[in-house]
Amino acid sequence: MKRKRFSLYICLVICCMVFSVLTGCKQVRETEVRRLIGVSLANQTDEWRVELKKELQAEAARYEGLKLIFLDAGGDVQKQKNDLKELMAYGAELLIVSPVDVEALISSVEQIYREGMPILLLDRAVKGFDYTCFLGADDRLLAAKEASAIRLLTGKSGEEEIKVVNILIDSYTGRQRASLLNEAVSENVDIKQLIIPNGTRDETEDILLERTDLLEEADLILTQNDYMARGAANALKTLAEKEGPTGQSFDGIKILGADGFFGQDGGIEMVKDGIIDATIMCPAGGREAISYAVSYFGGMNDGPKQIIVRNSLVTPETAGDLLAGQDEKRKRKITSVGYVQIDEDTGFRRANTESYRSAARESGIGLEIKECRTVEEQLAAFEEFLSGGKDVIILSPIVEDGWEEVFRKAREQDVPVILSDREVSLSDELYTVFVGADFMEEGARCMRWVEENVTGEDVRILELAGTRGSSPANGRGRGFREMMKGKPAYRIIDSLNGDFSREQGYQAVKEYLEKNGGSFDVLFCHNDDMMLGAVKAMKEAGLKPGEEIRVLSIDGTMEALTALQNGEVNFVAECTPLLGRDTMRVIEMLQNGEELPLKVISSEGSFDQDTPDTVFRGRKY
Repeated sequence: MKRKRFSLYICLVICCMVFSVLTGCKQVRETEVRRLIGVSLANQTDEWRVELKKELQAEAARYEGLKLIFLDAGGDVQKQKNDLKELMAYGAELLIVSPVDVEALISSVEQIYREGMPILLLDRAVKGFDYTCFLGADDRLLAAKEASAIRLLTGKSGEEEIKVVNILIDSYTGRQRASLLNEAVSENVDIKQLIIPNGTRDETEDILLERTDLLEEADLILTQNDYMARGAANALKTLAEKEGPTGQSFDGIKILGADGFFGQDGGIEMVKDGIIDATIMCPAGGREAISYAVSYFGGMNDGPKQIIVRNSLVTPETAGDLLAGQDEKRKRKITSVGYVQIDEDTGFRRANTESYRSAARESGIGLEIKECRTVEEQLAAFEEFLSGGKDVIILSPIVEDGWEEVFRKAREQDVPVILSDREVSLSDELYTVFVGADFMEEGARCMRWVEENVTGEDVRILELAGTRGSSPANGRGRGFREMMKGKPAYRIIDSLNGDFSREQGYQAVKEYLEKNGGSFDVLFCHNDDMMLGAVKAMKEAGLKPGEEIRVLSIDGTMEALTALQNGEVNFVAECTPLLGRDTMRVIEMLQNGEELPLKVISSEGSFDQDTPDTVFRGRKY
């Protein structure tokens, strides 16, 4: 419990240091920065953005010569598009944007970024990677946190029905949160939605007093921010004070807010005082954005593409310690690190291993790598590192499942676990951080290319999938399919198992061609090695990959890019294996006792046959 309280406390207090370590920005406040930053806010009415503006202003004031210009979109997408142009006309050298509607703003952000203007996105990331960096929460993970909190606060078992009143703001974010929460909860959670225009305390109180019918059987009220949660608490208090049975029927309803700001009337204070039952911390990210901007102006060009913050649940048991700030940062002495690696003969894995060896040498960290071919071997290696006294364990899991027991042992022994390249299907409370790629985005990028370059009434797609149950295979397949939704002209006719190996990719496609011939238009491969095996099988069958059949792959190894230049491959989405430096930066943060983000997502590009040859020069893999 003490470790959990400590983690919650430093989540906000030193979250601003995340960027400084990951990007190499030093906290030297006498630095003179003669720079102009343009800030476009979705609005300046809801409290989250008010807090964001305060953080941006306070952090910018610490750098002499750093100036901010704010424009308020007022919830209007078209005005925000015009605001971005206006900020650039003012001479802004970097833009910080909190989008009104990410779907509607995609084209404007992409165009500005491609023209060379750095853009930092806060709160909401547009689809794709055409921006400099995103800092904020993963809305799917936030929805999962809300679903877990609903079950915890109501105290009901998995089979008991839970009735929730979900009060949301009439906005893109409100609609998205509603949709993702519906996906995250179990079937026996009945959610009734109330939509209000501005998300204020008084609006929330008024609508609940009007719609008491929704409260009669409610177990919990969920609100989009803590100020709405305060309005819900006021409404319940008013109803409870009424005479007769009406007031009595609302006893026991729990209130769950979101934002978790410090200060008077902040969510954490309300939880401590018993006004609401819990809140979920959603850092605004203003300090981090300014830190990143200063690093960028200082020449940093290898920063992460996304920093996904942790959303921590604050309860009465933890709120007091958060406010008191009584715990100190806990520093660690880290000299010996174990890496449970995957033993596979692929260009990606070879480059990944060398990246770790090189980064560990530069950092002065003793690194032992165990390469494993099976999950059983990985489990044994993990246990060996635990018993051998490693200070940190890095893991690239072959599959997502089967790790809970050893992760709990690591937690009991206070050994941090860093996931590299691949993820696990466990609560994020059981590991420290994930460093790697956004697999869903990689799959989505492939489908975007297909949609833009392959037309027809019936486009047949053959999928060559990676290891079943692995996070890259799951994420890439899901991202591709989600981008394909609502596009009836595109269909996946079959999914073959290539197990991320060149030989298996060759055999799978060879057998398919023997049975079915070249009865497909697009081959979507989950990695380069499988793709290279598939290209060989297609050429042996007399087909012309890259011409008759469009070929897409993921990784970006030099061998794949050579095939791209030769016209045998049409599109490659990069998945960088060079994760060693980012992971060593995470270890440095652990040594300094700093709170880590939930995920550090690497910056990656895409390549097609129009990509200039100069882009491929000097690549390390």
